[in-house]
Amino acid sequence: MLFQALYASTSDAYFVQSVFELEGEVDTQTLQSSWQMVSDHHPILRTGFVWEKLETPLQYVLESTQVPFTEYDWREIDEEKEQQKKIEEFIQEDRRKGFDLSKAPLFRLALIQCAKDKHYLIWSQHHILTDGWCLPIILGDVFKSYQAIREGKEPQLAPRRPYRDYIAWLQQQDMKKAEAFWKEYLANIEEPTLLSFKDIIEKNPEKDYDTSSFEISIEETEQLKNFAQKHNLTLNTVIQGAVGLVLKTYIQQPEVTMGVTVSGRSINLPGIEEMVGLFINTLPLKIAPQPEDNILSFLTNLQEQAQRLNDYAYTPLAQIQSWSNINQSLFNMTFVFENYPVGENILFKKDSFEIKGVRSIEKTEYPLTVIIGPGRQLHISLSYQTEHFNEECIKRFFGHTKQILRYMIQPQEGEKITVHDLSLLTPQEEHQLLIEWNDTKAEYPEQKTIH
Repeated sequence: MLFQALYASTSDAYFVQSVFELEGEVDTQTLQSSWQMVSDHHPILRTGFVWEKLETPLQYVLESTQVPFTEYDWREIDEEKEQQKKIEEFIQEDRRKGFDLSKAPLFRLALIQCAKDKHYLIWSQHHILTDGWCLPIILGDVFKSYQAIREGKEPQLAPRRPYRDYIAWLQQQDMKKAEAFWKEYLANIEEPTLLSFKDIIEKNPEKDYDTSSFEISIEETEQLKNFAQKHNLTLNTVIQGAVGLVLKTYIQQPEVTMGVTVSGRSINLPGIEEMVGLFINTLPLKIAPQPEDNILSFLTNLQEQAQRLNDYAYTPLAQIQSWSNINQSLFNMTFVFENYPVGENILFKKDSFEIKGVRSIEKTEYPLTVIIGPGRQLHISLSYQTEHFNEECIKRFFGHTKQILRYMIQPQEGEKITVHDLSLLTPQEEHQLLIEWNDTKAEYPEQKTIH
């Protein structure tokens, strides 16, 4: 991620903004003090990087640093529509500022008051600091501190294992063993998997990046969970498999590769679940069903394969790709299954506030990123570069993914239908193909010949 930031210094990839809508009375001074306490508590929030004139970049931690916290009062703007417009402009302007990775801290906060009982808290940070798993940990500490200060108590934040212990663990791993594994795993890959429709879509002059969000119904989500549980599969594997099959059908290669983001926390390091820092990594996952594979055998093999990758998930992606036969990027599409717990609402005492809404704004370096948000109802977000995809392409990609998932939840279908026989066509597309486009009936004069 540091390499990407230095290579494309003007890009806002991996600039993460979390926007919280706060309802109720907000004690601004207490909230600012709470963030300062949390920054003092977590070394990663006081981190920067140095690389100039060094063979290997170094990460440093300041003993203390002032949290950048700015207040804005927009109560004079009466219309909510105008307020929302101004907030969006603020977000974009904030993104353009970016971060200098050599200067800690690499995060900042803005609190915007729009009414007596309505604020927006915008938390901007570079992804190089933390991953999504850390969000509930940091927020939990912030609001625990806030409540304690409001009650006149000294905040008591739980001690957590320092991130430097993870760095030490990384340095102890056997890279020769990892090299042998990845070289064998990638041996048959002869070309990168690059999905793009740039040659057949019009360029979007208004935006270079966009996100489309979709939902799987509660009923179908429950059916998918039951299917996964019945066959000892994870929900992650089931959806990953469906997305991978769509990608393979689009690319029309016997073996394709997509990036999968792993948490990096399934290692033997006590306390890692509560540590704050960046642990995620993106790994190449091969989608290569055999001719005889049915849906179930394909998914079972895919899950076993993913488990083997996890044993070497500590290997940097750039290093993995250098060990492949093509020595370049192996894919341009990534898959993220967000398996960390985040409550939709964080409630406080009656005299305080609650979070009514949360949204995250982030770009990656990849043309397409598929993000799965589990819950009672599955949320699927497709973030894409408009140079390579348009909204119609993305809607179709989701529709085809959903069609594959529907095959899985049909009774016994997962064991009968081979992967080769799967059709991506949605019912609407099937009707269009078989009925509408075949409706070529025409009236001809009875007394005349065609020629």
